[in-house]
Amino acid sequence: MRDPASHDPIQRGRVVLAILALVSLATVTVAQPAAAAPVAGLTPTVVVTDSPSSTTTYGDDVTFEATVTVDATPVDNGSVDFYDDDAGTTLLASVAVEVNGKASFTTGALDARTHVITATYGGGTMGDGSVDSGSGTVSHTVQAQDLSITLQSSPADESTYGQVVQFTANVTPSVGGCT
Repeated sequence: MRDPASHDPIQRGRVVLAILALVSLATVTVAQPAAAAPVAGLTPTVVVTDSPSSTTTYGDDVTFEATVTVDATPVDNGSVDFYDDDAGTTLLASVAVEVNGKASFTTGALDARTHVITATYGGGTMGDGSVDSGSGTVSHTVQAQDLSITLQSSPADESTYGQVVQFTANVTPSVGGCT
């Protein structure tokens, strides 16, 4: 015997509505794939050297070189910022890292005092991984030049009240083009 509701369109509509109502009340949970754990970056070693080492005289050139490695392997990308002071606020130069992991710059513009040069590597990549930022420091002293100052007057001998006297100072060695 056949169910009379299966032939009656109104009864079939009620059955469909009842099924839809049940489906809409059901909670459907869809599993989301787990988020990938963040990949830790590689930690670089930044070694800073100065040449000539440790001390120069005011006006002399000094070269600062940073070598960036991860587990003794050179990092061949990114850049190094060289700062003059512990706080890292006076930027001297920003230099691209070469294939050998080195970045360097030369200056003769450091004033006479002890400088702490900080080289900060900004981060990069190595193989399939990322390389974190890192920094290193070197201390470099710039000594003042020994100066000799001679003073000459014209007229060279005595002068009288109200007479114009010209003084000339000679400074040796010449610093920055001044004499």
